[in-house]
Amino acid sequence: MEIIGIIVEWNPFHNGHKKHIQLIKDRYPESTLIAVTSGDVVQRGEFSIISKWDKTKIALENNVDLVLELPAWYTLNSANTFSDGAVRILNDFGVNKIIFGSESNDLDTLKEHSLIIQNTSDEQIKEMVKLTQSYPKAIEKIIGAKMLPNDILGLSYITSGSKINKNIVFETVMRKHDDTTQSASKIRESLLEGQDISKFYSEDVEIVNKRIFDRTFLSKLVVVDDNAPDAIKYLSNKFKGFDGNELSDFITESSNKSFTEARLKRELMKWYLGIKEEHRAIRILGMSVVGRKYLSNNEFDYTTNFDKDKANEEAIARVIDIVYPGTFSREIKNSPIIKE
Repeated sequence: MEIIGIIVEWNPFHNGHKKHIQLIKDRYPESTLIAVTSGDVVQRGEFSIISKWDKTKIALENNVDLVLELPAWYTLNSANTFSDGAVRILNDFGVNKIIFGSESNDLDTLKEHSLIIQNTSDEQIKEMVKLTQSYPKAIEKIIGAKMLPNDILGLSYITSGSKINKNIVFETVMRKHDDTTQSASKIRESLLEGQDISKFYSEDVEIVNKRIFDRTFLSKLVVVDDNAPDAIKYLSNKFKGFDGNELSDFITESSNKSFTEARLKRELMKWYLGIKEEHRAIRILGMSVVGRKYLSNNEFDYTTNFDKDKANEEAIARVIDIVYPGTFSREIKNSPIIKE
């Protein structure tokens, strides 16, 4: 049986994601499908517009068998660290194939580009990011080709796989938009503009469109101690000359070659929530009957529990509960969502 992995953020889960899963199930009908997803914060350094529990519920209803949570430290980090964390988790759970959406659907070219990245040092990549002020643009410069968003992600997954387990097979499904599909970023933009998104997003869960933390984030920058990360000290100094109200405007004004917008947003979220690098068992958010059987037949290092002993996790959960009311009570139930 194929054990297939997908790496997702589902911000939000839309029709394109449904098609991705269906294409995998059509291709491998007897497979066990495992998703590793970012939780209530996403790689852009923002809160997800649907909660991780809603993501899990929708995924199980759409033929995913096991939903694993990517720890927030990996989520709120650079693309290569995000990818390394996700691929490592899938590998630890016995995945032998990772299938991702691709605009080009050209796996051979993506593998060739990955070899270039593998032969480029981390320092060279960092320097190129500084020059271009963007990780995707830096990668394009290094490989000498234009890349679309899902191909950039796929390139990261392939590169991570080369370090973690060369036996993992990668496949693509064609990613294209039609009358009923649109990218998550376009859906979020439409949402902010008050447009109707029902054509592209049909799930019966609340979409959170709040900026309730903008001023809280900003006000916390007034006093920063000496132990704060360099990015936070930098933001604190810049804040003293900022006279606006919008966090997004402040981040844009403050960004430069050393501190890109994406990096500043991620660092601010990590600092605000107190997220640290911690190595612990991966949390399972949900499972189908197939997923439960798969777990019972194998010995994996996982937990279904919210760790109340970690002050860090409880602090995060209480903040998230303000964004998604009821989340904290769901967290401390210590049980995954199970689809019978």
